Amino acid sequence: MLRARRGRTAELTVRYLVTGGAGFIGSSVVRALVGRGDDVVILDSGIAAGFDHVANTGARVVEADIRDAEAVARAADGCSAIVHLAAQASVPESMADPLTDLATNVDASVSLLEAARALGVRRFVFASSNAVVGGHPPPAHELLVPFPVSPYGAAKASIEAYLSAYHKAYGLTGVSLRFANAYGPWSSHKTSVVAAFAKAYLRGGPLIIRGTGRQTRDFVHVDDVTSGVLACLDAPADKVANEVFQVGTGRETSLLELCRLLFEAGGQEVPIAHAAPSPGDVPRNVSDIGKARRVLGYSPRVSLGAGLFQTLEWFRGHWRG
Repeated sequence: MLRARRGRTAELTVRYLVTGGAGFIGSSVVRALVGRGDDVVILDSGIAAGFDHVANTGARVVEADIRDAEAVARAADGCSAIVHLAAQASVPESMADPLTDLATNVDASVSLLEAARALGVRRFVFASSNAVVGGHPPPAHELLVPFPVSPYGAAKASIEAYLSAYHKAYGLTGVSLRFANAYGPWSSHKTSVVAAFAKAYLRGGPLIIRGTGRQTRDFVHVDDVTSGVLACLDAPADKVANEVFQVGTGRETSLLELCRLLFEAGGQEVPIAHAAPSPGDVPRNVSDIGKARRVLGYSPRVSLGAGLFQTLEWFRGHWRG
């Protein structure tokens, strides 16, 4: 079936599989793909976020765990590309239980690659992380040797290596996107810092800072992350095959500054409290996004102040604490 997208010539309808498609970033990617007329299949267990985020999108949902090989094959059949977002996404949880992290983030991902190979899926976009290079001084960039300091980071580095091997051995167009600290609407089920701060703020505080608060992160809005994913799906294969891209903003923000901006967005201050640092934490993290700008045309558009205001407004309307 032919159909035309705005600003593009008529082309064959494309079907995408989005693993973890009912979650925070996944649902944003699903809504963007469906919104431009693509056919989308979601593979998600629903345990993390349920399926409310993708209700009425028109995407087909396969409710299953990523470790269910039969369900994976059923979901991937007929798809031209896979966006692999399903993961155990907590660094502290990976520290507490590295074997479960291995099973979820490595074993299941390799099984997904095998399903792609068996079914002739030609493109595979993988949600990696700056945790791959967590032990290096910032900024994080694609030429750094992997230096993970947590099992979570080691798992992400492993799948980047597998994508390289599957490209060379089987011709798969695999691309890894190292997401910085994503935040935004649809994240009420998350325990990441902006989501945790937003919930604490709406309860009247305190905002719990683990450590001094001088540690820094690169906070990137989910809409900008989604634009990076779509750019990798749409780019010519020779531009993205066997490549890694940093997806962030290139701006370094301390947690104390994040609190100040959140107070500004919300219109008032609430108490702040400090706790022990999280296991596997790194003191500084910011991305060099020059390669993504050059190759993908990636350009983050949402400022942190505007994004925090939007996120708080979404939480006010959707979160029941």
